Amino acid sequence: MFIYIDDMRLKDNAKYNRIFNSAIESINELGLSGTSISKIAKKADVSVATIYIYFENKEDLINKVYLGVKEDISEATFRDFRDSLELFEAFSHALTNFVKFLPENTAHLLFLTQFANSPLINNFAQQEGQSLFHHIYSVFEKGIQQNLFKDVDTKLLVTYIFDPIMNYLKGRIDNHSIDQRMIKIFIDMSWQAVIRH
Repeated sequence: MFIYIDDMRLKDNAKYNRIFNSAIESINELGLSGTSISKIAKKADVSVATIYIYFENKEDLINKVYLGVKEDISEATFRDFRDSLELFEAFSHALTNFVKFLPENTAHLLFLTQFANSPLINNFAQQEGQSLFHHIYSVFEKGIQQNLFKDVDTKLLVTYIFDPIMNYLKGRIDNHSIDQRMIKIFIDMSWQAVIRH
């Protein structure tokens, strides 16, 4: 995982990862208003001062954790992805990985659905988060150019496909796996939603 930090002080990846995971768990359990830097520090078994080595304040922490979550999901979604894949194969590959990853990483799922459209996420984090999914944007752009996909804004297509899947998975959070039949249903329904008829 890339550590989104701005200064040159010595950083400890293990500590950062503890803070990162503790922040996600605390916010998922207590909500944003119920989560403080001191509670995160206690859960991560670090001092409050240590957290401020990595994050300027609570808002900075949320934005950097948001980016870290998006990066983890992106890495899983595009594992073994090749730009040379045919459109349907590329679409299926990304969706399959996405659907497999989230039920096994429910903390990421809960955090992302809570902050995906939050005003607390600044423009930089939103743009960086979106850029992590450039492969799927490229798939949709190719589909539009080939007159296969509906000619609408690619961001709308991405949102239209991925947000309903996340909400469905969130609704069955206790079931930590998705079988192949369900994955095929996701792919078929999503494909039919974006192609021209």
